[in-house]
Amino acid sequence: MVFVMLALAVAASPADEAQLAGRWVDSERNVVSELTRSADGVWSGVVVASPRPHELGKRSFQGLIWDRKKARFTGKLLKPDDDQLVDLTLTFVSRDALTGEAGLFIFTRTLHFTRVVAPDAG
Repeated sequence: MVFVMLALAVAASPADEAQLAGRWVDSERNVVSELTRSADGVWSGVVVASPRPHELGKRSFQGLIWDRKKARFTGKLLKPDDDQLVDLTLTFVSRDALTGEAGLFIFTRTLHFTRVVAPDAG
């Protein structure tokens, strides 16, 4: 029974950090960021769609690094209202959902992101 539960937990977790690649929309501001990994393995994101045109092309995520042992990313999130960088931890909830904890000092906020799937991707 324990083996079955462990197998299900592993199956539900992402195989590797490469699953972060792609477009993600945040549930709060309806902003879509495209996340990519550089040659040195560090992830970043750029706003590719937003209800606020002045945000297009802005960096949204910076310096995200995968921590295999903790199965999460740590890095920075750029707050669009004042361009301030805040600490960020991202965790996969499923292959197509992320939960983030963004914080500055003692203040934290929970964020939710969903993968944007192209209409022709099925």
